[in-house]
Amino acid sequence: MNVLLIISGYLSLLLLLGWGSGRMFRGTSRDFFVASHSIGPFLLLMSVFGTTMTAFALVGSTGKSFERGIGTYGLMASISGLIHMAIFFLIGIRLWALGKRHGYLTQIQFFRARFESDGLGYILFPILVLLVVPYLLIGIIGAGKVIEPVTAGAFPDLFTNPTIPAWIGGIPPWLTGLVICIVVLTYVFLGGSRGAALANAFQTVVFMGMGIVAFYFVVQSLGGLEQAGKVPMRITEDGSLVQDYRFDQKAGDFIGTGSTKKNWPSARLYKLQLDRSSPPPWS
Repeated sequence: MNVLLIISGYLSLLLLLGWGSGRMFRGTSRDFFVASHSIGPFLLLMSVFGTTMTAFALVGSTGKSFERGIGTYGLMASISGLIHMAIFFLIGIRLWALGKRHGYLTQIQFFRARFESDGLGYILFPILVLLVVPYLLIGIIGAGKVIEPVTAGAFPDLFTNPTIPAWIGGIPPWLTGLVICIVVLTYVFLGGSRGAALANAFQTVVFMGMGIVAFYFVVQSLGGLEQAGKVPMRITEDGSLVQDYRFDQKAGDFIGTGSTKKNWPSARLYKLQLDRSSPPPWS
């Protein structure tokens, strides 16, 4: 029940951020879509980082590291991280400059003007929307897979049909997904992209803080930092080591993810939202 209270408090804070950003809403499409270009460097950094910390990064990479070893994190940092930043600087800076010069509010405006084709805009609109759908579903599915086991036993008389018997009484994934959708839609509709940016920034602070706390307790449980470094790789039942990392199709998946992160519509919008009263943070 304590876990449920913490989660409820967290979601309530997100709703409060949405309400606060809604109070700052200026009633224009420019303010709704790009926050009147008032997002500065710090909020941009926190928003983009929070945007990329999806269930893929928080839940998927954890499961993959359990399966294949700690080298998963090295691969994510060296491949996804480097490609991530390269695309940000090589493409993001120019996109920011073009948005500043021509007043673009959406990605469609940029592509339509760049290729001088209204038809291209009509074609790209459904494509970009459909590309966001898997990204959104990953978060909802990941939340459902996490919330059900951590709340197991909280409502044994209410939720009697769990995914596995040990999770009886846990909040079912469909209900978790419904609540998450309501919370996200609420702060987005109230505050527009400003509400989304503030929510992502807040979640980034939580991710980083909890990451430090988790790192401390994990290291302590392994007997300290020095002893943790001596822990061998996980050994399977037949006595073989799990971690024999090599470049293969699964490793290539991380490269593909890294190369597409900056193509996400939300990330491109954050670039266009930079405060235009000041030069970009990298100048």
